[in-house]
Amino acid sequence: TTPCNLPTGTPSVASHTLQATRDGSAYVANTGLIGYRLSTDRTNIEAGDVTLAIGKDKDGKSVSDLVAAGSFPICVLLGDQSSGTNYAQVRASGKSFGTDGSHTGSVAILAKDGDELVGRFELVGVENGGSSTTKLEDGAFRLGPR
Repeated sequence: TTPCNLPTGTPSVASHTLQATRDGSAYVANTGLIGYRLSTDRTNIEAGDVTLAIGKDKDGKSVSDLVAAGSFPICVLLGDQSSGTNYAQVRASGKSFGTDGSHTGSVAILAKDGDELVGRFELVGVENGGSSTTKLEDGAFRLGPR
């Protein structure tokens, strides 16, 4: 099956990189604070302007536990950050965007290669305190722990 309605094939993405098509343009993050942190219910990925909080999978299981068990693929649905567990934040030009109840996304963790998590994502975020949106499509990552 296709996890989270995202492609299942391992993405062609360089080590230590998160990339996507953001509002029609290429976006690549591969410097600065970048990587993932596994912890109970608070697992997240940080890369450039993008934060993906991926604490629980679509069935409510701990992503940290699933990664430790090698249970791939893992599907995470992104929604309102009031959940504190599964949401995305994207920064741009002094603005901050986030997923919410009607602007959502998903993350598929497809594999662990050495200490790097490999996966795909897509999302639409709405400006905090505003109405403009940002869209990240064809997202992919290959990131180590930070």
